Amino acid sequence: PTLPIFSGKDSFLYYVRENSLEKWDLYAEQLIQSLPLRLRPMFLALSPKESLILAGKDKKMEIYDLHKKGEPLFSLLFKKPLLGAAFDPEKYRIYFWSSLQGGIFTLSDSPCQKSYLSKWKEREAENFYKKGKAFLAKGLSDQGKSLLEKSLEFQPSFEPAKRELGKLIFQDFSEKRQKIYKTLESSKPLQVSSGLFQDINNLLHTPTYDYPPLQQGIEELEQVRRALAAYQKGENLYAAGKWEEAHGYYGKSLQYFPGFKWAKIKEREAWERLSKNQEDLKTSLQASSKPKIPSVASKSKGSEKKISKRNPKLGPKKSTKEVVISKTRNSQESSIASKMTGTEKKAISTSSLNKRIEFQKNDKKPIKKVSM
Repeated sequence: PTLPIFSGKDSFLYYVRENSLEKWDLYAEQLIQSLPLRLRPMFLALSPKESLILAGKDKKMEIYDLHKKGEPLFSLLFKKPLLGAAFDPEKYRIYFWSSLQGGIFTLSDSPCQKSYLSKWKEREAENFYKKGKAFLAKGLSDQGKSLLEKSLEFQPSFEPAKRELGKLIFQDFSEKRQKIYKTLESSKPLQVSSGLFQDINNLLHTPTYDYPPLQQGIEELEQVRRALAAYQKGENLYAAGKWEEAHGYYGKSLQYFPGFKWAKIKEREAWERLSKNQEDLKTSLQASSKPKIPSVASKSKGSEKKISKRNPKLGPKKSTKEVVISKTRNSQESSIASKMTGTEKKAISTSSLNKRIEFQKNDKKPIKKVSM
């Protein structure tokens, strides 16, 4: 049968030196020597039943029973050449693996746990870290980086290797980021291209390895990306003649990256265009809503017409002062009259009538006397 290939977070690589045996395997070694030469193992491990596992170069793994002089128990055929086999005496489990990195198998079709070989993995991680540091000291950054990455394959949380990788990557990251900053800080007209956005996006996906300066650098670069996006939006609105909206996006771009000189220039241009447009509109509205003022000649002519329409029989118009005195006198007379008795009102009425008759006699205009 063909065994499926296992890989995942719990898988690991376990190296077994060729033909190596532990002290407790002395009995098994004697049995191996008694096997025919064609059955001598290249990689081996012992099961709890002391059966021998043979891993050959022909992608085949065979299991033999040593107590029966190498009688084969069963065979497994792999898709890739086999590299090794091992037995964990604590867990009583046999492991074997092919040349696929990360693929490790057991006879029970289950991946093993990391904790089995944690100390060994830490040791290997440290060895690769030291080799990588040595290459870096010689100025061979590519080789040193490769060995540091290998160290993290064995122990992803190995802090010394992560720190060195972070420093190494940060140098390259800083140089590329500085070129982008110079482009934005220049006062030359800027046409945002897809290539510039692509360069920024590539840097944003740089692995940080939990190195604080590199993490901070990526956060700052994200602000630059937002500044460019806002600037591009402002350019589109500016081209469409929408000065107010364009001015807002240029300002937003400067909030993300205050050193963006060309965005500052375009913000000022958009404001000047907006101000001029508003001033022109204001002047136009004032001109269209200005009221028509009649001339002095037409005013006096209208006044004369108004005076000429007055009835000549009424005589000259009373002044305001005369009108007020007349109204006051009438009001006072009305008040006094309201307080009089009927006899008093009758006496006053008779007296007034006699006075009127006398006045008319003197005026030589006789009228008929009215009897009371």
